[in-house]
This record gives sequence, structure tokens and C-alpha cells, in this order.
Amino acid sequence: IGATTQDEAGDGSDGVGIRVEAGALLTTNSNEIASNAFLNVWAEEADLHMSGDQITGGLYGIASVYGDLTLSGLTITVGFLYGVFAVTQTFIDISDTQVTGDPEATQNVPDDEDGVGYSEWGGDDYGYAGTGLFLVADEIQVSTLHVEGYNNAGLLTAPFDSGTATIDGLTIDNTGRHGIYI
Repeated sequence: IGATTQDEAGDGSDGVGIRVEAGALLTTNSNEIASNAFLNVWAEEADLHMSGDQITGGLYGIASVYGDLTLSGLTITVGFLYGVFAVTQTFIDISDTQVTGDPEATQNVPDDEDGVGYSEWGGDDYGYAGTGLFLVADEIQVSTLHVEGYNNAGLLTAPFDSGTATIDGLTIDNTGRHGIYI
């Protein structure tokens, strides 16, 4: 998919901008994907290769589960829960990308129990919501990444089973509690 604009402002029909699944490969370049209520881009057991796209709004900017993820030159703005949420046994490669949240418009979860019965950040109720990039894989490569404005963490990385995260050229600004959480 290249050079398209998909803006669902005011249309709550299904809440998903682009969905790929079951072994598919989605390659995008220079698209604008905005205002989907739930997910702007959703890949489930599919590979996602994106370049030069602009992603705006939604609960998740991009969510990728159990597929390869390559992002290059993206601008991802105000994903309420996560700018990028990716979990895979293989690899995640992110380069030359900017992920920006607004502290007034992204999830804010306390580090400890909130006093009304909900668990803390990382607990059963919220998970790690309020994070710019949530990356779980056995191989994570991040280079030239700028993250700002998320309330709980700019970047969270963890191995799926065991593995390596290589981070080079990371800039984190104005994140609430944790810049990078490993």
C-alpha cells in the first residue's frame, strides 16, 4: 500500500484501519492512517514492513503479534494506550522513527495501586499501558528513535524467550515515570 490516506474521524464502524493476519505480508510506504477508534494497524501472525508512514490516534497506533515487524521512517502520534505494541518470537527492527504522545491525552497508570482497587502499572488491570513502544521479541534492533510524551514509559523492551536488544541513537523526552524500562 503506498501514498494513500485513510482517515476514519467520526466513523466508529469497526475501529481498525488496516488488518493483516494468518501468514500475510503487508508492506506500506508513505501512507497516512488516522483516527481509527481501536487500532490503526493490526497484524496478527503476519509480517509488517512499514516505511515513511504517518500514524495518528487510536488506542494503539500499531499492534503486531507473532510476526516480523520492521518500521522505518515512521511518525506515530498519540496512540492512547501504546504507540507501538509488538510481541513476537522472531525480530523487531525499528529505525528513523518518532513516537509522540501527549501526557494529557495518553493513558496514565500509577506505579502503585490506585486506591480504588485497580492494580499498578504492569499489573493485571492495565498491563503496561501508557508506553510509547512496548517491544517483546528474541531480537530487537532499535536505531535513531525519538520517543516523547508518554506517561508511563517511553520504551519497554523484553525478550520473548531469550535474546538481545540493541539500541542505538535513542532520544527520550518528557516521559512520566520511566524513560526506558528493560
